[in-house]
Amino acid sequence: MLYLLLTTTLLLIIFYGLGNLYQKLLPFYEERISTNIFIGLSITTAIWTLAAFFIPINYIVEIVFSIVGIISFIYFKAYQKFFIFFKRQSKFFYFCLLVILLVGSYYPFILDHFGYYVPTIKWTQEFGLVKGISNLDMLLGQYSPWHILQTGFSNFIDPYLRLNTFLLIVFLVYIFESRAWIGLVFTPIFFVFAQSPSPDLPTLILSFIIVKEVLSQSRHAKFLFLLSCLAFIIKPTSFWLIIFCFVYFWFIKRNKIISLLPGFCLILLYFLKNIWTFGHPFFPVGFPDLGLSWQANPLLLELSKQTSTELSYDLQYSYQDIQKFSFKDYVFNWLNLDGIKGIIHKLFVLTLVGLVFLSVLKKKKIISLLVGCILLKSILVLIFSAQYRLFLDVFLVAGILIFAKTWFSFAKLGFISLSIVAIIILSIPQTLQNSIPSFSLGKMMTGWDTKQLVRPSSFSLNKYKTYQIGNLKFDIVKDYPFSFDTALPAISPDYLLDYQKAGIFPQKIGQDLKNGFVWKKMNTQEQQELQRIIKQVYP
Repeated sequence: MLYLLLTTTLLLIIFYGLGNLYQKLLPFYEERISTNIFIGLSITTAIWTLAAFFIPINYIVEIVFSIVGIISFIYFKAYQKFFIFFKRQSKFFYFCLLVILLVGSYYPFILDHFGYYVPTIKWTQEFGLVKGISNLDMLLGQYSPWHILQTGFSNFIDPYLRLNTFLLIVFLVYIFESRAWIGLVFTPIFFVFAQSPSPDLPTLILSFIIVKEVLSQSRHAKFLFLLSCLAFIIKPTSFWLIIFCFVYFWFIKRNKIISLLPGFCLILLYFLKNIWTFGHPFFPVGFPDLGLSWQANPLLLELSKQTSTELSYDLQYSYQDIQKFSFKDYVFNWLNLDGIKGIIHKLFVLTLVGLVFLSVLKKKKIISLLVGCILLKSILVLIFSAQYRLFLDVFLVAGILIFAKTWFSFAKLGFISLSIVAIIILSIPQTLQNSIPSFSLGKMMTGWDTKQLVRPSSFSLNKYKTYQIGNLKFDIVKDYPFSFDTALPAISPDYLLDYQKAGIFPQKIGQDLKNGFVWKKMNTQEQQELQRIIKQVYP
């Protein structure tokens, strides 16, 4: 916790300083500390994503931007407003701050932390954006800009990867600055994302801010549209925010299209990133076919699609069984999955129906637009990958609309009550595992560790073995399914089985790993070698 306090304080100063600097250079004007920080976050993310095409985002980048941020913080006298704000806050604000630092200090338990987040950060730190890296590991083809931002502060300031804890503190500052008290009720729900650089948290927080600001008739078109585009490039299922902001500011508020240009630049950068790392503009869809030599293998895309379909049904049905479903079966089986997922799906449908009725009753153009956008997003998610984590923002929007005028006393009680529940679950996860066996995250929680009082908890394994097929020498983790601290280039064990099915294997384009990867059909000798490796990995 003490280390996190130092880390988050430094990041607040750096991003607030950078936000002030960017406002002097670009056509933005935001007075609040929190919105200034979000400008710093957005533009730094864009700069580093662009830079990662050419250089690794390593300690040199971290030192340069940290120094620039601190100097800007002092030069523009940003410290005056900064210290005045924190001096004027109540004891309850600091209580909330302490709780956030506490929950951020627990061990990470989201599986993607080990299979996707940490490997992406390692690759970005050592090589930047790698051409065709999806041929080595399909998940890495996403290269979320949120992980690129985390990479830039993972050398010295935040080696424990707690950028999300910092973001929760920025959100807390926003809540108290804008008096958006309903945010206090949502904050403990967000605690599940505090220990890992999960892209779900920034998209949920950005969704909250955008919806809240637009409903408050904000005229800051450039800023909010930029945030909507940032949310989209971090997690593309947030595309509805772009539609919402674009229609509101251009068609309703009649802003000039040129004012939205910074956001469009972010979108263009997102497509270029995908083409470079995945071979197609829309990850993980193999359309359109650009004919690039490093684009992902079609059979692996099909296997990824099958896995996604099975995950929509919580792996309770095989892909072959799902293919045999009638439309009625699709809906009925999805709504009635065993365990907590079935309950969440029913609540989701009821929430959508409630939002539609609310928009009809309110008869306000802005609410109808908001509900229409979230409904469009929900329909597309249900069609392509109906996993519950992809429609959490539906509950967020419903909460904002229903409890828009929440009293501080109610929000305070909600924060305290839900925080107590969250801390009990994180500290004694057996209670969650026993009461809700179907909630898989509960099985990954490890409980309280007294070392958390000083520094955040983290895992290390560092067990792997090196193999070679063709011109690629690679490492495979031992006794674990994810290569989170395996030396690069690392391949997760499950991908060996996919390569065997497809009859292909990744190969280096040149001598340097930075040059990227392509896939190549294996010859008989290579197939036999892969079979031998699989037998060693899965004895």
